[in-house]
Amino acid sequence: MNNPRKPTEEEVEQLVGTLTDQGYDHLDAAYLVEDAGIAVFDEYTADYPAYSGKVMVVVWGSLPACYAVYTWGTDGTIRFEVPDSGRSAFPSRLPEFKDYVVDIRLREFRRVCYDDEANPRMETIRFDSAEGDELLAEYIKTLDPDRSLFKRIAAIFRP
Repeated sequence: MNNPRKPTEEEVEQLVGTLTDQGYDHLDAAYLVEDAGIAVFDEYTADYPAYSGKVMVVVWGSLPACYAVYTWGTDGTIRFEVPDSGRSAFPSRLPEFKDYVVDIRLREFRRVCYDDEANPRMETIRFDSAEGDELLAEYIKTLDPDRSLFKRIAAIFRP
């Protein structure tokens, strides 16, 4: 039986580099990897398609349904294996708080509101506004301080 192990520092760096190559900002990639659950199988053997070698399974911190599988080529490079479903296995939902979407990259809370005639409009509250500071303070209290999302938002928050 092939039991998994935690990734080495080199494997973590390879994963961050692969995410960066796929278009993620290096810091964002590092935060994603820090929040993820990662298991490495050193001697995985598949029946079909024929593959034998090291496999890394990554369960992203946002949702258990967001996962990725990586294999290593004969040259030692790491490769993303596209799921059979063809769906992206990467985190795609932004966190939510009090009916707002929390967009850390844009540093704002957003939600769609409707007027009496059901016409939509976007409500945006910047993190650096008085209302944004208040919402951030409330949001931070709901986060696990050991997770990278907490650290990223706490670094933005102005006490």
